[in-house]
Amino acid sequence: MHDFPDKKRAKFELRKYAKVPIWICENHDEVLYYIHRAIGSRHIAFEGITLLHFDSHPDLTVPVKMKANTVFEQQTLYEEISIADWILPAVYAGHVDRVIWVKPPWSDQIKDGVFNFKVGKHKENGFVRYIQLYIHYIVSANIVVVINMITVHKNHEYTSFSHPLQGCGQQ
Repeated sequence: MHDFPDKKRAKFELRKYAKVPIWICENHDEVLYYIHRAIGSRHIAFEGITLLHFDSHPDLTVPVKMKANTVFEQQTLYEEISIADWILPAVYAGHVDRVIWVKPPWSDQIKDGVFNFKVGKHKENGFVRYIQLYIHYIVSANIVVVINMITVHKNHEYTSFSHPLQGCGQQ
């Protein structure tokens, strides 16, 4: 038994869309705006989201000089991110804790598998960084540091697997 008052249920219950919304975005990073809208309207949870990502690229980098606090300043965030680096800011903000990347068989930036990783804020410069994740795609983006260089970090899971999707052309 605890001594805390019960939370107001209505405040924490998620709402349901009358119809499942579909947003078509030419640039992948534009999806983050709709994720934020759905969080703000309580249609999806603020945290603990599993992101199912269908793409030929992982989109898992982060702008090299993006300060960690930028993830909480939406307009600045939208201006700084691009199609290759929009997922990690959502991970650092605590919204996404699991990413599943479904990729065509010819896509080879990250091998198939399940990876546990940490992301955090660099002690000296305040930038968002991966912690000791030694995957060439990530390391080559110059966004990996050792754990003692990070002040705040969170654990996450990343799954990557190939699927021969119908209608996907080879590059």
